[in-house]
Amino acid sequence: MNLDFTPELDAVLMVGGRGIRLRPLTNNCPKPMLEVGGKPILEHTLDDLIAAGFKRFCLAVHYKAQAFQNYFQDGRKWGVSIEYLHEEKRLGTAGALGLLREKITKSTLVMNGDLITDVDFAEIIAHHERCQAVATMCVIPYEIQVPYGLVEIEGDRLSKVCEKPILQTYANAGIYVLSPEAVARIPAGEHFDMPQLFNCLKDEGLKTVAYVIKGQWTDVGDRDELERVRRQFSTSADDAVPTPYLEPDTIAREA
Repeated sequence: MNLDFTPELDAVLMVGGRGIRLRPLTNNCPKPMLEVGGKPILEHTLDDLIAAGFKRFCLAVHYKAQAFQNYFQDGRKWGVSIEYLHEEKRLGTAGALGLLREKITKSTLVMNGDLITDVDFAEIIAHHERCQAVATMCVIPYEIQVPYGLVEIEGDRLSKVCEKPILQTYANAGIYVLSPEAVARIPAGEHFDMPQLFNCLKDEGLKTVAYVIKGQWTDVGDRDELERVRRQFSTSADDAVPTPYLEPDTIAREA
């Protein structure tokens, strides 16, 4: 496998999932290529990253990989560099990075490709560097409505009853900043998930931090969320984006 990437990748976008919950829309089109507001979900992310100063990208592809190469090609249309890492088998939410261990030479943004967000990407990087962290995980506030009354007991004594409480916590937002030191812990060619990586770093005593997203964030995971986001963008576009064949002179760099 050729790993001749442009030096110092700025961002790795994870786009290899099958989008099972969005079938049949994803039977012939990968989820990040579904259209929202007149262009693919992934193109919204790419535009925002470019506006934040990111220029060198790698797409980690697996399912319907050619659709991404057909549309984004080598990135020159956007004035950036886009390269491709093909997962021959599913490697989890972090495993593909194990194939880039020697190529990630600075703190690098890693992001799921099916998100719609207005987060300040440059600020996430700055937060990571200010904290001198090995890894940063973006999180979102999340509330869980418990459908029952919760009871606290001490031995056999009832100490507190709370009727159908709302529990407040944080959820993983699928956006990360990883240093080369963190990526070095990811095994090459093996299935590995982000929670495993963060737990591994924590067990080693390395500094991991959170960045709380306070603005818009949507995981386009099912048909209801897709339709809600499409209404938000006031679009009546088709479900999927056409994926033209690569022109003969197109350069689509692969890993």
